[in-house]
Amino acid sequence: MQDQRTRDLTRSPDPDVVAGAVLGLLVSELPGLQTPEELARKFAGLNGDAKHARMQVEDALSDLAAHGLVHRIEEFVIASQAGIRGHGLTG
Repeated sequence: MQDQRTRDLTRSPDPDVVAGAVLGLLVSELPGLQTPEELARKFAGLNGDAKHARMQVEDALSDLAAHGLVHRIEEFVIASQAGIRGHGLTG
């Protein structure tokens, strides 16, 4: 399922798809504290556009934080327990 979500990124600018992919990165591929820059680099590898990836990641992180799915700790982000559990139910 995660592979399908990341493949859809180049075709779909849907913010929910992007947020799901960013949460997936935080939960499964890059667990632990990450900077938005680190996430954007990984995300840019999926869609090929570093500047656009950074904007998408920042927007997704804002949305995920607003819903309690990630925590921001100074310049770092980490998936919350709710984010990990929710990803496990849908991923």
